[in-house]
Amino acid sequence: MPRGSLRRGSHLKPTPSMSSTNRGKGRESLDIYPTPAWAVRRLLDVVDFKGGRWLEPCAGDGAIIKAVSRSDVRWSAVEIREECKQLLEGTPGVASVKIGDFRERLSQCREEEGTRPFSLALTNPPFSLALECITLCLQLADQVAMLLRLDFLGTEDRSTLMRKHCPDVYVLPNRPSFTDGTRTDSNEYGWFVWDSARLGSSGRLQVLPTTPVEVRCPKKPQCPVTSSPAPGAVGPDSKADCPLCGKRVRITKRGFHARHAGNGRLSGNALLVNEMRFSITS
Repeated sequence: MPRGSLRRGSHLKPTPSMSSTNRGKGRESLDIYPTPAWAVRRLLDVVDFKGGRWLEPCAGDGAIIKAVSRSDVRWSAVEIREECKQLLEGTPGVASVKIGDFRERLSQCREEEGTRPFSLALTNPPFSLALECITLCLQLADQVAMLLRLDFLGTEDRSTLMRKHCPDVYVLPNRPSFTDGTRTDSNEYGWFVWDSARLGSSGRLQVLPTTPVEVRCPKKPQCPVTSSPAPGAVGPDSKADCPLCGKRVRITKRGFHARHAGNGRLSGNALLVNEMRFSITS
């Protein structure tokens, strides 16, 4: 999760904080930053987790659960927000939903079910509470997989865990977006995977395959006119009919047609996108 965000599984008292996704903007506790499905799938492409009972201790709206979509998995979900209960209960594969602070719920689960009733704990925890979440999940699951900023490897507070119980780290080469799919986070992320029974001061480091931009940012479709121009078509006076809106477009630089990229603005009779000017002519 972006630094300072205190959504699912957070302190119950609202606390203004700073997010690495939106620097300088105050955040409130219980914000939800859904994990993009592509980020989950990159991990599952290379790590073969066994099925059975899986735990999502910071479930939110169930984004990770939906992204997994395996018939051999039955989920136990923990979420702090009461309004998410019905949504989670209706998510395929979810066997149980508990509402409350994950620290209280996981401690209760350990007392009721003993050591490691789950084969995997998989989540994207609040960064400020990640160490607590990992410590509890290692007592409840055979394997633990957490999506974390790569700088989680540092700091003295976490060094004891890293020296004694070092995880394997699977790096996402593309930064994820935890907002609307158009703005990526300002930090690098990876999946940290622990085997609860394996202690050691070293782990595996692997860079995962890249994910195409059209998968990562589905809200930014390319305009066929400017994304794949014919050879020699782009010039000072190049024009084309956009097949999406029917407008005659004068292309001054190769790039996205602002009307369909969603990140442009009108300026007189021109569309401006990332300092590229597209003149609309009749």
